[in-house]
Amino acid sequence: MSNSEYLSRRQAADYLGLSVGWMATTGRACVPSYRVGGVMRYRRDELDAWVDSQRVARP
Repeated sequence: MSNSEYLSRRQAADYLGLSVGWMATTGRACVPSYRVGGVMRYRRDELDAWVDSQRVARP
């Protein structure tokens, strides 16, 4: 699968190690996504960038 392919919500949740429920509720506001034909889709490269942006700096 190339980085530009779209993942389903379940695939994205599995990829990120999160629950599908979290993706459907909390994730809606912060995880980059697309509505395609009424279904949410996620690009793997954008998920990687989002995870990188969540890094917490340690003192």
